[in-house]
Amino acid sequence: MVGVRKRTDESVDSLIKRFNARVYRSGILFEYMENQYYKKPSTIKRNKKNRAKFLQKIQNKYNY
Repeated sequence: MVGVRKRTDESVDSLIKRFNARVYRSGILFEYMENQYYKKPSTIKRNKKNRAKFLQKIQNKYNY
């Protein structure tokens, strides 16, 4: 589960921004959108490759 704690003298806007960044990096929304509708097995395989590329791009961007 993703969560953030408010830092001292932190505005609500920056708190929401940090929360959204953590949710985005965790892939929760991506997974939700991916599972909304039925997909053919060939589409699932193609998306799996694309997801690996996407996660690699995020890892490089945020230096995990």
